[in-house]
Amino acid sequence: MQTRRNLLTGMLASAASPLLPTVALGQSLCEVWEKTLVWDIKHSLWGTSGASSQGKILYLISAPWCPFCRKLVNEYFDGRHSFELRFIPIDAIQRKHREQLADIVVNKLDGIKRTFVKADKVPTVSPAMQKLTHDANFIAQQGFKVRFTTDKGLVSPSAIYEKLDGTASITGYIPLTDFAKSMQPMKGPGKDLSNDLEKILAEERQIAPGRMASLRRRTAVHALPDDASASVGCIASRSLKAIAECNMKGEDWIKVEALVSQDREPIYGYIALQDAVLS
Repeated sequence: MQTRRNLLTGMLASAASPLLPTVALGQSLCEVWEKTLVWDIKHSLWGTSGASSQGKILYLISAPWCPFCRKLVNEYFDGRHSFELRFIPIDAIQRKHREQLADIVVNKLDGIKRTFVKADKVPTVSPAMQKLTHDANFIAQQGFKVRFTTDKGLVSPSAIYEKLDGTASITGYIPLTDFAKSMQPMKGPGKDLSNDLEKILAEERQIAPGRMASLRRRTAVHALPDDASASVGCIASRSLKAIAECNMKGEDWIKVEALVSQDREPIYGYIALQDAVLS
C-alpha cells in the first residue's frame, strides 16, 4: 500500500485542491504533513454506507451527538443518493458517544443508522476497542484542526468531497441537494483501516510502567500503528511515556502517551520504533 513516507502520487493527482498543494515525490511525512489534510481524512477511522458504483464519496466529519449531522445523514438515506457516505466520528466525550463512535467505525452502515436514524441500543463494544477508536480519531481531529483552512475552521459537521476542479470542503450544515450533483469520483479514496483494529489489540504487548520512548529524530505521531494512518503531526527532541509495543505488517511500533484531553485523560498514539529508543 502506498504510504506518505515514499511516493505521494495519490496526493499529486489532487494538486488542484485548495486544501492540498502540490508536493514532491520522495518527501518524508514530516516534510509534507501540513499538506496532507485530505490524506488524513481518507485514512482516519470511518463508518461507511457501502461502496458507490460511481466511485463518489462524501466524507462527513462530525460528533455522534450533532443535530445538524443527524439531519444530513437522514437526508442521505431519505434521498437514496448514489454516492458513498463515509462518516468520521469525532468529539465523543460521554461514554454513550464513545460507544456510538466505536459502533459506527466497527459496524459501518448498521452503526450509522443506529446512531442517526433508528436510535437503537448500541451493541456491546469492548472498553479496549472504544478506547482505541476514540483515541485514534481524537489524534486525527487534532491534526485536522490546524490544517482546516476554511473561514470557520473544523466544525461539526464538516464535509469533504471531489469536484471537477479538485477537493472541496463544506463547514456547517448545507442540504445535500445543494451540492450532491457537483460530486465527482474520489481520486485515491483511501483505505478502511478499521479492518486492522482487532489485530492491533491482539498484537499489543504492554510495556513495564515507567519506561519512556526517547526520539532519535523528528517523527510523526500516528493514530494507529500504520504509516498510512492519520497523524497529529511531527515532534522532535522529546521523551514520551511508553505504553505498549506491537508489530504490524512487518513494522515495529510503540504506543505512547501522545496527548492529554481537556479532562486530563491520556490519549494514546503510535510512533515507529525505528524513530525512538526505549529507556
